[in-house]
Amino acid sequence: MNLAIVGLGGVGRTLCRQAADIGVGIVSVIDSSGALVSLNGGFSKTEVDELISAKASGAKLADLAGPTSKNMNPTEALDFIASNSESPIVADCSAMEDANQYLLPALERNVPIALANKKPLTGSMEQFLKLTERRDFIRMESTVGAGLPVINTLRRLLDAGDEMKAINGQLSGTLGYILSGLERGDKFSEVVLDAKEQGFTEPDPRDDLSGVDVARKALIMSRCMGRTLDMNDLEIEALYPPEFADISIDEFMQKLPELDPIIDEKVKSARGSGNHLRYAASITSSGIRIGLVEVEKGSPLASLQGTDNLISFETKWYTSPTVIRGPGAGLEVTAAGVLSDCMDIYGSKIKSRV
Repeated sequence: MNLAIVGLGGVGRTLCRQAADIGVGIVSVIDSSGALVSLNGGFSKTEVDELISAKASGAKLADLAGPTSKNMNPTEALDFIASNSESPIVADCSAMEDANQYLLPALERNVPIALANKKPLTGSMEQFLKLTERRDFIRMESTVGAGLPVINTLRRLLDAGDEMKAINGQLSGTLGYILSGLERGDKFSEVVLDAKEQGFTEPDPRDDLSGVDVARKALIMSRCMGRTLDMNDLEIEALYPPEFADISIDEFMQKLPELDPIIDEKVKSARGSGNHLRYAASITSSGIRIGLVEVEKGSPLASLQGTDNLISFETKWYTSPTVIRGPGAGLEVTAAGVLSDCMDIYGSKIKSRV
């Protein structure tokens, strides 16, 4: 198995290291600046370590070619990999909006793909269907719950003929951390600042507080269930008003205390009813809603603390919901989820030859 890794941010670099540590080949790395391809059938462990270090320092792939590697554009790289590498797989760890320009040509060349990037799967329904047309050529576990077996569980239930009644879950470690702080009595503005300083939020916390990332995860699950929905079909509750959307990050952080009384009232309302406040996704036959909800003390969601994620499946057969819980964010678990997907693809290809 040989990987072409798209995206060399934190997850991509971690995947490079994890793959090299267990002897999985890396034949190419690709980012927005271009592609670097090994001419020796794979980068050595030393070369991988040097690549990781250089990218962490802000270097461009165009500046990293050596005697045994070559810069190419992504299309050339895919052609080279498809023709010259044994059991190649493209692993997309980027956040590129236009990643389908790599992923669809890879599939056309019979190169399977494994995704941590949610954006290719939450664009047009047409693109989603093209990407998932051959299920044995795509894995997407890390798009929803990092390394948690969410998509695999969903598909196993559906493939067995079960009927999904409802999916509920807290799908953001960042928002889970913030809600835990609110339950302790912290002010909204303070806990968001704390989360930002600890690196739990994106550089712009609105990327988390908007609910769009959670919505993408919910849409992927819904589409895997066969529903033809788009992002504009979802009801999404942001944790800030529309007038906060277009101001600078610094101004946004300065204005956050204005929201403290509003959020505090929601926390007190839930507590007064003996409930807990959570930011959850709900997928039912009537639609998809993402936002704040009050949950009863006996609910699986009520027990969550910190950055853990939780997804519950209520089905025709599992009237007492099947629950998956664990770390839903983090470089190591997300990269490990992608690597596991790659191993699963490779294993299925080996079995098909026997």
